[in-house]
Amino acid sequence: MTIDRLKNLIRRDMEKFELYQAKDQLLEGYKDAAQGKYIKSSGDFKKDLQEFKRKEQNGW
Repeated sequence: MTIDRLKNLIRRDMEKFELYQAKDQLLEGYKDAAQGKYIKSSGDFKKDLQEFKRKEQNGW
């Protein structure tokens, strides 16, 4: 096996891994939304993030 072939295999495996991670994160987001774990955006990202963290700490 050549170095180039090995590099290509590693690159392909890393790309697959990243895709699986993205898929898992999307599914987790859908599950959260289905369970009502979301907030209505106020338009202020920092304020929304604080509200989200508060809900995470105190329970939904």
